[in-house]
Amino acid sequence: MKRGLLLLLLCLTGFLVHAQENAYDRRWHIVDSLIDKKALTASALTEVNTIYSLARREKNQGQLIKALIYRIRLEQKRTDEGLPAAIKQLNNQVDSSTGAVKAILENMLAGLYATYLLENSWKLSSRTQVMQKNEADVSTWSISELNRKIAELYRQSLEPEQLLTHIDLATYEPIVLKGQSPWLRPTLWDLLAHRALDQFKTGPGYEPLSKHPFSFNDPHLFDEAAVFSQYRFTTTDSLDRRYMAIRLFQRLIRLHLADARPDALIAVDIERLNFVHDNYRDHDNVYMQALARITERYPASPATAEAWYYQANQHYLDAVHREDPVDSNGCVKARAICEKVISMPDSNVGKALCIQLLQTILRREITLQMQKVQIPSRPFPVLVSWQNFNRLFLRIVRLDDNAAAELLRKAIYDSVNLSRLLSAPAYRAYTQTLPDVQDLRFHKTEIAIGSLPPGAYALLTSSDSSWTRKQGLLGLQYFIVSSIAYINMGNDYFVVNRETGKPIAGAKAQFLQVVYSSRGRQANKVVGTYITDADGHFVENIKTAGGNGFDADLDLSIPGDHLWPLQGEYIPVSTADTAAVADRNKYEEEHAHCYFFADRSIYRPGQTMYFKGIATTEDFDTHGPKPFPGHATTVTLYDVNGQAIDSVKLTTNEFGSFNGSFKLPENRLNGQFRVSNSMDGELTFSVEEYKRPKFYVDYDKQAGSYRAGDSIRVTGMAKGYAGNSIDGARVSYHVVRKTRYPYPWMFGRIRPPYQADQEIASGTLTTDAAGKFSFVFF
Repeated sequence: MKRGLLLLLLCLTGFLVHAQENAYDRRWHIVDSLIDKKALTASALTEVNTIYSLARREKNQGQLIKALIYRIRLEQKRTDEGLPAAIKQLNNQVDSSTGAVKAILENMLAGLYATYLLENSWKLSSRTQVMQKNEADVSTWSISELNRKIAELYRQSLEPEQLLTHIDLATYEPIVLKGQSPWLRPTLWDLLAHRALDQFKTGPGYEPLSKHPFSFNDPHLFDEAAVFSQYRFTTTDSLDRRYMAIRLFQRLIRLHLADARPDALIAVDIERLNFVHDNYRDHDNVYMQALARITERYPASPATAEAWYYQANQHYLDAVHREDPVDSNGCVKARAICEKVISMPDSNVGKALCIQLLQTILRREITLQMQKVQIPSRPFPVLVSWQNFNRLFLRIVRLDDNAAAELLRKAIYDSVNLSRLLSAPAYRAYTQTLPDVQDLRFHKTEIAIGSLPPGAYALLTSSDSSWTRKQGLLGLQYFIVSSIAYINMGNDYFVVNRETGKPIAGAKAQFLQVVYSSRGRQANKVVGTYITDADGHFVENIKTAGGNGFDADLDLSIPGDHLWPLQGEYIPVSTADTAAVADRNKYEEEHAHCYFFADRSIYRPGQTMYFKGIATTEDFDTHGPKPFPGHATTVTLYDVNGQAIDSVKLTTNEFGSFNGSFKLPENRLNGQFRVSNSMDGELTFSVEEYKRPKFYVDYDKQAGSYRAGDSIRVTGMAKGYAGNSIDGARVSYHVVRKTRYPYPWMFGRIRPPYQADQEIASGTLTTDAAGKFSFVFF
């Protein structure tokens, strides 16, 4: 761990401070005891003020700042204002401080503002910038104003670089958290800079992305440290947080380029490469080359182990994120790097990370996927996914009726039940040899399980013949072998043969409700029993006391076959007796639905909004969809506050459609309006004071296909609605790459990584005499 400044997070319950035992420590022990054990805030504050006075007399700046932190924290507990009060107090201290103390307090104050923004972003996100904000009241500020203040304070705290890099850190030992590698933060300026860097790296900070965000497609971002630190990166938005992070990385690298011990330089350079790579992952090869430069140049430095780890991790990710990776030996390469780093004598963060990665690479895993219900007397496939072993042992245990009803529904996979199933007699046992792959990756294959008679079963798997957890991996899957299946629409059920689809007559259907005894024990209560007719059909018409519906499980059986309820399969039971519904009109009215259409999606106040509706319903006899003609309905217009403005009564024609219009009101709040009716139909649209466009932009259709690295020319034309070409117009363009994962199965067990939209090209152009423009991007 690296050392860092004590964070001024006043909402915490305590502070962890490492310092040498001295007179101050004895006093701090008393303060902590009063706070944590006795909750005597006033007494603790008295002790803190005594320490503050002592530190001020002795000019002990470290203890002075620590006492100030405690004082603000304790006084915050005595007021209802919370964080805003703490910000005011620290602001006053900043104004009355100078030199290094002021820089530290400014840095901490920036952290306080960031904490306030984090805690209140949910209510600030809809606030616009006010014309006359109260500078003394942070609660009146907008998100953009808070972000500007945070960036300004961090920048001010880092201005006295010469002063902060030559101060003895021992002076501020009381407020420094010591880590395992203090040489990675050798100066006070390093500590303050890395706190600012952590903030800048997070991105826009709860506000929309800049119209011209800093672009990460510049290859110089991966340059060797000395070259990178001198390169002049440009952006149109100097307040872009990620741009500020790059600038700060350059300052940190320049600071440590001449260090006799290169550890701090290596650490910040690795952090820089990871930050750039996280924002533009298409540069995997350049990223790996940059890491390799570090390991080649500083082979003996303990800090280099972290660069080795990130190379190994990239090899590992390249191998496991694709079914068919470019380099299938990525895991093997990662293992070799990790073993090399682990053999190094020094203990460091990189070595610890390599130990974790090696454990991940070498761990044995198995996953079985299969259909929950299989057809009797037919072999069936099981998809096996495995890693780092090549022999699979399988055991099938047949479940009795009582055990099946409980295990299938609850899906019990605990160790007690697993031990019970392992001790039960095996109905059938298999040994399956798997391909002996040596690439350490996850692989998949299908294996065949022989046919089984109807019943409920448990499939147990192990990677070791001893069937013990200490020796291997154990797995468990429940499944049913049954020829019974069912389909339903609402309360109508059809029981059919799972393989042929033919109806099953005389099948017994039971609806089971879960009930609990006074002792909390769970049991199944039969709330409805039916026998299917010659068409395999029955109608559920359960009625309950009080008229309340409930969830139930459907249990189906015929002689010699049983389909138990499966886990997660719940049947919503209605209290209505649908078989007794005799009113055709009432039934079709209850199942009616309306679809609305409008002539546009945005209107200006005072315009006429034209709409059309199409009504459908469910046929009383066939339960299929059909138009709903001759039905009277009232269409209502609602404003942005949900208040009804106007309404009109209409009747559907022979095709189930109707149409009408509303005159939109003026001098009313604009926003999202809607129209709706009693048939669950609704349509929202915008009413805004927008300016009608006088021209439009069109693009030529792209021809052919493209590969990564190809150049693409985009040609467009600006034309007025009067038919004239728009020449000499300024065109500002942005090309944004969006990540899409159309095939989730490509990633197997691994969730596809999140990728934010990335701008890859931008610029400005001028249309020619014909109103045309074009640009090229890669």
